[in-house]
Amino acid sequence: MKKKKKRMSIKVTLLFIVILLLMFGIYFIMKKINSNEYKLKEKGYSDKEITEICKNNSYIEYALKNNYNDKLTEFINVDGFKIEFLDSYLNYYKEHDNVPIPDIIYLVNNDINYEYSPILIELSKDKYFLKTRIERYINYQKNHSDLNIREIVKRVNSDIDYDFYTNDIESDTSLGFLMIANKHYKLSSSYVPDNLITIESKYAKYYNGQVNATVYEAYKKMYEDAKKEGLTILIQSPYRSYDTQYSIYNGYVARDGKAIADTYSARPGYSEHQTGLAIDFATPTTTGLSNDEFGTTLEFNWLVNHAHEYGFILRYKQSEEYITGYMYESWHYRYVGVDAATTIYNEGLNFEEYFTYYVLKK
Repeated sequence: MKKKKKRMSIKVTLLFIVILLLMFGIYFIMKKINSNEYKLKEKGYSDKEITEICKNNSYIEYALKNNYNDKLTEFINVDGFKIEFLDSYLNYYKEHDNVPIPDIIYLVNNDINYEYSPILIELSKDKYFLKTRIERYINYQKNHSDLNIREIVKRVNSDIDYDFYTNDIESDTSLGFLMIANKHYKLSSSYVPDNLITIESKYAKYYNGQVNATVYEAYKKMYEDAKKEGLTILIQSPYRSYDTQYSIYNGYVARDGKAIADTYSARPGYSEHQTGLAIDFATPTTTGLSNDEFGTTLEFNWLVNHAHEYGFILRYKQSEEYITGYMYESWHYRYVGVDAATTIYNEGLNFEEYFTYYVLKK
């Protein structure tokens, strides 16, 4: 009897173990079937792809919700990949399967919609690239393939893909110190700046002209600081009205012809002097402007390093005649405010570039 009971106990124990093993087996089978890895495997992903997908819950969620895609892990492994743009990446790839995946990611991330080319990627990575000018960059590059990307963006942002005086835009004078007047932006013949003030005799080279009051205060501070270093920076030519510029320009045309006059004198309406924000500087010993006497002075050297600290920029730089349309003028400075002047100085920009990228933004 005891033996019979013992055998029964063993059988019960064995049965219990078998049932337990079956339960564990069923549990692990069900766990495997319900695992993300198993589900991904069922969709057709390889072990290697599953390893990549399982690095991020968002990737898993996307892969499980959608049909198998053999490009998914290629996109995931590229710098800049954003899961929220994955559908856009894949749609772009469907239409442009010859475009490298890193370029697709870059274009989609930056919302750049234009016919693909390697040049487009290079252009769009320039610091001063503007999406609104893509077509202009591309067209300019086609005609100037010898230029580097930085130079192409610089030129188009400076508007020299248009011939001077052929694409007139009315200057927005509401921009104040950042308004622009050049061979593309024109001031009205009736425009007279507000807040003009008469220059005191001690600061004037020849005559007591006028200049914007804020500009004048900045100039006087600069004058005094330069004076402490034994330098004297005088105002030779400040504000000019439209009519005054008309007389000056036409006098030069009569003397030298229009083509030559355009290289050193602004047509009426296109002169920065009409803004009240531009000043031609001189010293007590310089006698004129056209011979660039000022560019040889200690005062000029000081301005090169310090003018921006007071809000002024050298407007017509050496070697940038092709940008501004004017010969180099060491004496011509423009007030734009300390912040803008400092950015222009630190980044080595001309005002055209600064205006397009930081002010116009298009």
